[in-house]
Amino acid sequence: MIGASGQIKIKLALFLGKIYCKANAVAYDLREENELLKCSGPYVSMDLRNKEMLHVQVILQNITQLYQIAAITK
Repeated sequence: MIGASGQIKIKLALFLGKIYCKANAVAYDLREENELLKCSGPYVSMDLRNKEMLHVQVILQNITQLYQIAAITK
């Protein structure tokens, strides 16, 4: 899931970690890992605008589903 550190997003990350096994629910966000996400599974701090890095992460993590819930703000 991209954009994992917001209030609703944290709840979704925790929910997906329960459904798909924590090891398979990778959370991504520009910010450092939120304390509430520590038990949800792997976390990667990255900038969504870096398409190459995103592509590499999809391949490395063997991602088959991607939830993009990040927002770009000022």
